[in-house]
Amino acid sequence: MTVAALLNIALTFLLVPVIGILGAAWATAAAYFTLYVVLLALARPLMRLDNQLGFSLKALVASAAMAGVLWWIHPTGMTRLLLALAPAVFVYFASLFALGAVSPEERVALSRLASRKGVGSA
Repeated sequence: MTVAALLNIALTFLLVPVIGILGAAWATAAAYFTLYVVLLALARPLMRLDNQLGFSLKALVASAAMAGVLWWIHPTGMTRLLLALAPAVFVYFASLFALGAVSPEERVALSRLASRKGVGSA
């Protein structure tokens, strides 16, 4: 965790003067990714994590698609951001389904949950 924190601090000092607040965001994202890789490497011998990298890449692609929607909509202000979240979240979950990140068992469970909660009914 110390490596990620130090990376975040170093990248923040390097990037904020150049690209402003986005530099802090990129520094934090890089630090979290580094932390993920380190923890995955440490946990792998202790737990069965054989297929996590594939799922993580699918989630990363879905996140990029969601970020693309938000970039395209370019909401300014809190109200517009909240309104922009609906299509962005839809694209995220649609991407997860399209990429096969949701297993058939999870699809059945979601279907049962939706029918039990009355989702889609008036």
